[in-house]
Amino acid sequence: MYHVVKSETAALGRFRVHLDTVEMNDELFPYSYVEQKGSVGILGFDGEKIILIRQYRHSVKSYELEIPGGGMERGENPCETAAREMLEETGYVVSSLEDLGRYYPSPGSSDEICCLYAAACRKSQAPKREPLELMDVVLVDEDEFASMIQEGIFKHGMGLAAWLKYCMKRGRI
Repeated sequence: MYHVVKSETAALGRFRVHLDTVEMNDELFPYSYVEQKGSVGILGFDGEKIILIRQYRHSVKSYELEIPGGGMERGENPCETAAREMLEETGYVVSSLEDLGRYYPSPGSSDEICCLYAAACRKSQAPKREPLELMDVVLVDEDEFASMIQEGIFKHGMGLAAWLKYCMKRGRI
C-alpha cells in the first residue's frame, strides 16, 4: 500500500480528480485518479432480442453501440439505478433483474465500481433522455451481437464485461 503524504482534490466538470503525493522507498511520486460515483450496466432483453443503444460519445467523436447504463445517484441502490436507466434511455421497463457481478472498469485511473445486470424487459413508453444523450435503441439477436463483438463493431467495455459474465453463467464459455 502507498503512504500518501499529501492529497489534493480538484473538481473538473462532472469529475473530481485526486492529486496525491505518495512515498515509496523514501522517494515521492505523483499519483492521480478520477473519483466517480458507482455505475450500472444492463444487458437487457426484449424476448430474444438484446436491447442496445447507439449513442454519440464526444470523447471519441463517434456514435458507439453500448448496453444501457449510467451512474448511481446518492442513496440509490444499483437495482433501482438499473431500472431507472433502462427506462430513461430506452423506454423499456425492467420485469426482472439477474445480478451478473461487479467490476472496476479502470482501477489504475478511477475508483469507479460498476454493477452488471441481465434484465428481462418490456416496452413501456418513449425514453426520457438527458439533453446531451444523443441515442437510438437498437435490437439485435444474440448471434448478431456476438458477431458485432467479434468484428470489433461493439467495443463498449461495460457491455463486453456483461456479455462475458452472462455467457459464463449459462455455461457457454
